[in-house]
Amino acid sequence: MNPETKYETQTSTETGNKLVAVILGISFLMGAVLALTIVQMGISVHPSAMAAPSQSERAEPTPAASIQATQNTERTRINVPLKSFVVTLNEPGEPRYLKVSMSIELSDSNVEKEIKKRNAELRDTLIPYLSSLSLRTTQGIRGKQKIRKEAAELINSVLKSGTVNRVFISEFITQ
Repeated sequence: MNPETKYETQTSTETGNKLVAVILGISFLMGAVLALTIVQMGISVHPSAMAAPSQSERAEPTPAASIQATQNTERTRINVPLKSFVVTLNEPGEPRYLKVSMSIELSDSNVEKEIKKRNAELRDTLIPYLSSLSLRTTQGIRGKQKIRKEAAELINSVLKSGTVNRVFISEFITQ
């Protein structure tokens, strides 16, 4: 065997081993980035945790004001579940569906009576809004935050005796 041929074989083998190592390193790095992205997408943060504190929450309350605020908050937290909504999304081609269940936090007990009395009108207001959504606009945390905000605004536009403080989504399925 020629000594030059032996050297060339060793050099090409070493180059091949280095190339395999580089490819494996890049693959591992891409896998780690992909895994990190998937984990971050799976972590959900409740929107109230991301909201900036209101002006009244920033100020240091006195002990008496703190007790009164706690009592007022406990008194006014009235949650009313709404019957689930199933709508066809505004998507071209094959029909896509959204099923969403919501509960609403009301400002006082008088509003609860009005909600029950005007249930058909509330549903009639929310169904066109929900069916106007596309699959893309329903996805992610921002999409759900927007749905909560707009649902609260729509419900408040119908109510006469009080307001909806917040909307909670308890079930959200797209197909």
